[in-house]
Amino acid sequence: MNTVSCPNCGHPNADTAKFCAKCGMKLSPPETLVFTPSEPTGARAPDPAPIPPPARPAAPPMTPKEQAGFSPSPAPAYTPPPAFTPTPAAPYSPPAAAGPVSTSGHRFVAMGTIAGLANILAVVSAVLGFLGGLIFGWQGIGGPIGILGGLVLGAIAGALGWIYWRLLGEAIWVILDIESNTRRTAAALEERR
Repeated sequence: MNTVSCPNCGHPNADTAKFCAKCGMKLSPPETLVFTPSEPTGARAPDPAPIPPPARPAAPPMTPKEQAGFSPSPAPAYTPPPAFTPTPAAPYSPPAAAGPVSTSGHRFVAMGTIAGLANILAVVSAVLGFLGGLIFGWQGIGGPIGILGGLVLGAIAGALGWIYWRLLGEAIWVILDIESNTRRTAAALEERR
């Protein structure tokens, strides 16, 4: 296989190579030296001097109109931005409900009714607990200590029942408030689009 020596760096390349594998210079047949491996490696021909690239032709002079296009224009005078004057915000008015009423409105009414019933059951539970303790103390144990003990137990049971039903009712009202606020916010965002 014949090799071609690069005229720039002297690196041996395949004779079919168009560019040097080491420096990337274009290899052309008249500028390269071809040798075979049978030649002695010590008897190497001197590297030929690199050929300078051809000189560029001078550009024609520019016309005054062309020169005016390349000359820097004077910087514009600085004008400060206009002063910021905040405009008063319009008062908020909640948007009216738009569109057809969905079936989720029935759920809203039903849950409101359940929350109201839970609050009523809280009062009923407190009264029944108190009366149950009073009856238990009077009938079961008897005497003033029994009645007092029954009242205390009835008050505790009534208070626990009242707390349970009251918390349940308030939790339902909170859920309904969140749902209502979410609907109003969605309607307001739709109006802004």
